[in-house]
Amino acid sequence: MCSSDLNQHFVDGSSKIAFKAENPTSATLTYTDLTDGMRRFADETFALQIKIDDETKDVLITPSVASKNAGVFSTNLLIAPTRKVVSIDAPIFDGLRLTGDMKTNLWVNQSGYWDYPLLAFNGEDRGSIGIWAQDPTYAYKSLFYLADGNGIATSFCTIVNPPFAKITKATSVTWRVQSFDKSWAQVAARYRDWRAKTIKTAPRPSWVSEISFAKIGRAHV
Repeated sequence: MCSSDLNQHFVDGSSKIAFKAENPTSATLTYTDLTDGMRRFADETFALQIKIDDETKDVLITPSVASKNAGVFSTNLLIAPTRKVVSIDAPIFDGLRLTGDMKTNLWVNQSGYWDYPLLAFNGEDRGSIGIWAQDPTYAYKSLFYLADGNGIATSFCTIVNPPFAKITKATSVTWRVQSFDKSWAQVAARYRDWRAKTIKTAPRPSWVSEISFAKIGRAHV
């Protein structure tokens, strides 16, 4: 979770965990006693609601956080570092592949640069695991990814609407997780099909389909 005065409170090995099953295909994991790496916050909670979509069999994960202190502004879903051979395809600047041999660094891509809220984790030889949000509200999101020379850790952040001064709880959009047998293209197709059916956009003029190449340059006067 993130708050305006005490940033990035998270779960560690000393946090307490409770498991509650709502039904055979839905359960909630609730963690208490979070930390910022130095102090502990016994009354703060981080929860993961996990469901199986009856129709698609997607795994649905919805993180949420709560604190007695106001100023909470977001909640994150952290994915552990990948194996070095696993690459990640992301719709950043129209398409970017993240690999385990990237320079050690922490990157942040905010809404507008992270074109669509999805990632595809590529298998070593074939196949892909997709994580994406089918969010018609366009909630503000950020993607964090940390490379350390071995694998890549990712964090999906959903930011609540300001002002934050009185907010003590935050709930993320629901993230969908599904495996595919071929490639990242199947992940993109699932998201594209949902978006085409759900999000209303202005139709493109017919001449757009006739463009195969465009070069943008600076005019000289």
